[in-house]
Amino acid sequence: MAKQIKRIVSAAAAISLAATASLTVSAKAQSASNVDEIVSALHNSDLQYFNQETMTSYLDYNRTKDAVSPDKDHTIDSSSLPSKVDLRNVDGKCYVSPVKLQDPWPTCWSFAAIAAAETSIAYALNHDYNDKNAEDAYMFELSERHLAWFMYNALPENNKLFPSQAGEGLYSMNDISLLDNQQKSAEVFGTGGFMAPTTTLFSSRIGPVLETEAPYEGKDAKLYGKMISIYSLNVKSDGITDNLSMRGLVVNAPMTDEQFNEKIALLEGEGYVYVTMEQLQVLMTTGDPAYADKTIIISMSQLGNGDWTVDESLRFSKAYDLVESNILANPAQTGENGEYLYDANATAMIKNEIVNGKGVTIGLKADQANPGDVLTGDSFINFIDENGQRTTDMENAKIWAQYTYDKSYDPENPEAVNRKVYDMNHAVCIVGYDDNFSKEYFNDPKGTLKGNGAWLAKNSWGSADNDNPSFR
Repeated sequence: MAKQIKRIVSAAAAISLAATASLTVSAKAQSASNVDEIVSALHNSDLQYFNQETMTSYLDYNRTKDAVSPDKDHTIDSSSLPSKVDLRNVDGKCYVSPVKLQDPWPTCWSFAAIAAAETSIAYALNHDYNDKNAEDAYMFELSERHLAWFMYNALPENNKLFPSQAGEGLYSMNDISLLDNQQKSAEVFGTGGFMAPTTTLFSSRIGPVLETEAPYEGKDAKLYGKMISIYSLNVKSDGITDNLSMRGLVVNAPMTDEQFNEKIALLEGEGYVYVTMEQLQVLMTTGDPAYADKTIIISMSQLGNGDWTVDESLRFSKAYDLVESNILANPAQTGENGEYLYDANATAMIKNEIVNGKGVTIGLKADQANPGDVLTGDSFINFIDENGQRTTDMENAKIWAQYTYDKSYDPENPEAVNRKVYDMNHAVCIVGYDDNFSKEYFNDPKGTLKGNGAWLAKNSWGSADNDNPSFR
């Protein structure tokens, strides 16, 4: 049967628009009697998600699924959990690998998943990342590139290396078989992703491999000057963009300037209105009645990044075996009216993993989806100096304090709904927590924070000190 089922579903339930990767699985054995019917049912399930017109309709779809899911009354005894844990310092030992840099790709999901694996392995094998001269130090640096590449590359039907698994893998992209290696790299690494399917890959004995086997770097000169992404957004009647309506029209396609102008002209002929990034900033903050009730398109470009493909011979390589992977409940829940609901039991579940030396991946809505993005005045991120004071010096700040709040919520309006649940655009790895972390460090203009406490998150936007784990 394994050979006949030639796809792995990128389960829509694993795509959480709130805080953590959350997966609910329900199986109805009586609904399909053979492999072909099973594959057909899975395919139709995917289409049910991908046919959603907007992020808003996806939220409705997900809430409906949650309403009929198995019992959610999950509980955990939190009375014995300590008030603070920092896996960078457990009796003087550091179980958190140095902060890495995901540039030039939106591969935060891969970095978050690998960071969790590295921490869990280091803790289990008592490896201290402070000991940079340890003979086996290289054994605790795993490859994000290998994970990202094989996540989106199914085994070719005609492969000679692993004929018994022909066709198996994740099918969620356009056919890239006829593209050159740089185009393939842009399609795969530029797609983005989610952390939960990492379990599927590792349980298939595909990775993780060591960083030395597939280092995070391109292999040859750039063939194309620009990689272009084009997105559409609906503008509301007040002239402000409806960010939940964002859809990708062209994602990371190699183009010349001439090809780009032709593409924009074609889309404008279909009724879209092209705006620059500067115009978009205005529409997002103050709005413009001239664009009311229109669908706009924006483009983002980055330099070509060369060939990042990974050799097929490394597909079933692995440095470690997957022993356990827990997909946890989500602390950020959504009520019937879209209001934010907090699940304390889910928080306790995450804390319990941390106490037991395991990194936990989490998705969030950040000001920045990539390092170097420009922050706005009402940023989700505050920068705190060594004296506990706010600073604008982000490079030398001791703490980056991120709190995602609902910017449209009006606490003085009794009819207003505090949704505070956004489509996530970034992933990090939780490596600690502090129940007494001051809420004053966060940017909370709506006054919705109820008390102190914070997760300690390892990011993937580089470190000021490449020799030591970052203290941000």
